[in-house]
Amino acid sequence: MDSDAYEAGETVNVLDKGTLVKVGHTFAGWNTLANGTGTNYAAGAKLTMGAANVTLYAKWTPNPSYTVTYNGNGSTGGSVPVDSEAYEVGETVNVLDKGTLVKAGHTFAGWNTLANGSGTNYASGATLTMGASNVTLYAKWTPNPTYTVTYNGNGSTGGSVPLDSDAYEAGETVNVLDKSTLVKVGHTFAGWNTLANGTGTNYAAGATLNMGAANVTLYAQWTENPTYTMAYNGNGSTGGSVPVDSEAYEAGETVNVLDKGTLVKVGHTFAGWNTASDGVGTDYAAGATLTMGTTNVTLYAQWTENPMYTVTYNGNESTGGSVPVDSEAYEAGETVNVLDKGTLVRAGHTFAGWNTASDGVGTDYAAGATLTMGTTNVTLYAQWRPSGSTGGGPAAPGKHTSSNGKLTLPAGAIGEVSFGHVVEIYIPAGATDKPIDITIGAETRNEQLNLQDNHPVSGVFNIWKSIADKFKKMVTIAFSFDPAKLSEGQQPAVFYYDEAKRQWMEIAGGKVVDNWISVEVDQFGLFAVMCVEIVNGRHVLCSSPVQSPEFSDVPGHWAANAIHEAVKRGFVKGYPDGTFKPNHTVTRGEFAVMLMNALKEQVEGTELKFTDAAKIPAWAKGAVAQAVQAGIINGYQDDTFRPVAEITRAEMAVMIASALKLSAQQNAATGFADDQSIPTWAKGAVAALKNLGIIGGKDENTFEPSGKATRAEAVTVIMNMLAKKG
Repeated sequence: MDSDAYEAGETVNVLDKGTLVKVGHTFAGWNTLANGTGTNYAAGAKLTMGAANVTLYAKWTPNPSYTVTYNGNGSTGGSVPVDSEAYEVGETVNVLDKGTLVKAGHTFAGWNTLANGSGTNYASGATLTMGASNVTLYAKWTPNPTYTVTYNGNGSTGGSVPLDSDAYEAGETVNVLDKSTLVKVGHTFAGWNTLANGTGTNYAAGATLNMGAANVTLYAQWTENPTYTMAYNGNGSTGGSVPVDSEAYEAGETVNVLDKGTLVKVGHTFAGWNTASDGVGTDYAAGATLTMGTTNVTLYAQWTENPMYTVTYNGNESTGGSVPVDSEAYEAGETVNVLDKGTLVRAGHTFAGWNTASDGVGTDYAAGATLTMGTTNVTLYAQWRPSGSTGGGPAAPGKHTSSNGKLTLPAGAIGEVSFGHVVEIYIPAGATDKPIDITIGAETRNEQLNLQDNHPVSGVFNIWKSIADKFKKMVTIAFSFDPAKLSEGQQPAVFYYDEAKRQWMEIAGGKVVDNWISVEVDQFGLFAVMCVEIVNGRHVLCSSPVQSPEFSDVPGHWAANAIHEAVKRGFVKGYPDGTFKPNHTVTRGEFAVMLMNALKEQVEGTELKFTDAAKIPAWAKGAVAQAVQAGIINGYQDDTFRPVAEITRAEMAVMIASALKLSAQQNAATGFADDQSIPTWAKGAVAALKNLGIIGGKDENTFEPSGKATRAEAVTVIMNMLAKKG
């Protein structure tokens, strides 16, 4: 402040600014006008006073100011701090913190005046003295320390360890990898552990690991796989040694099944292995492969009994005695001594050896001969020659047989032809020098032939040959007759019908054995067996033949004799129309009545508990009840009896065997060609009845177990049963 007063023209020393200041400005002298457009005066200058007061206005020049800017310098996120102030030279600036600024994989390490960090460092919160220029502070970043996760197979025997190529910071979460292709023989992968011996921290594949401040190695952990053994068991072997497999196998591993080695079992053939001793498990052939499970395996040797074959003897229409029985079993190639006929007989016939076919077209075997056993059971059929026939020995040029009443015979050959078990013809070798056809048939012209007046005891048969010439040797014909039609003192005789004289003529020299009579002839024609008596030393036709029921459909039938005898015994009857209907089937109810009437059982019978008992006819209930009481009938598994069902041959055989109280061996060999089709429950009965000669087969040695039994078959079997029982 200038307190002096000055006159016009006086010189004034201009003062300095003193303590005067203006923020942000520098004093630049004085001016006579406030806006600085007047006269400037520097401090210490001379001013000539005018004739007025003078006011000098301070002049201010704004000071220069500078900024501080922050640069992220490669940051990957967040925002740089912002300093919006301007600073003069020399002014002190507080350096800011990084704010939200981040850089992946790095730690903030302060600021530097140069981006490459070679300038001046400033920590957050430090002070900076402003120079005469703007300042940029660059963030400094220190790379964070990173750590790796390495996988170690830890004794693996194959494959590759998984590879994690990433680097992780402390605290970062790591996904633990799977084992990849890594394997160790005999072991199962059980995860990872931070120590090779498994005492560290366990990590399963897919688990998470928090990274610490060090590299991590994860060691594969291996659990030893359970192993299983393969043992072989001789299962009844009688010699040799079982094979030995010393290996141990894991579940799922393929095992080659061993051969039997030296293992043997007497009388048996090795048939492979099975997981069960009784063969109900899984079969394995030697050399097959087995997939091992999770248990030890024992394979048991399976033994097939060596094929053994039997020789069965068949009476082949024998009428008495018993067939010889060979109880031995033979292997293929073994020699068998052929047995004699034993007590076997056939009425009107002579035993002529055995043959492998019932009709004699197979191989002949004399009693005492040897037979080489093949690979099938053998049935030897008795061969019968009508009594009184000549010839014999081996056929020249061969034997030809037929059982259907028709035969084509080459010139000079032996021939045997039968018809329905009622007529048999034997043609010796050389009986004709031409080939011929022979036919046997039942004659139906009974009235025209005056047959009834001549008291026949057989059917009438038309025997025909294709050439008119007489035989060069006598031919034997045997006829079955019905003894029931003969009274005491009466005899059978064979007659032929003389077409020219229109009368029946007796053939002399008939030979009778049981219910068969045979004669020798050199010509064929119409034949019948008549009843004759001896009057004055010669045969005459019977005057009073025995009267017995005569059915119109029985004469000439193969079962005629059995039918007549059955009727006489009273256990079966014919029909009101004069027929017997021998070929009609028999129901189960009808057969029960026949059988119980024949047995004449004196028992009351039990209460019938069959679910269909109400369907059993009144005329059959008593017989069925008796049969149940006697253990002859059991019914079906569904507790029914089925009285009107047709009885099968197998069912009939079982009932007959039960009536005879035979001990039937289950699954016994029957010797029939269709043995396999005979039910197990019937085999023993069929075999027993066949051996006793009670039941026979059909064509081609078949039994036909499911076939329906006819009245003729039922009557014949019951008669045979009664004969054995008596």
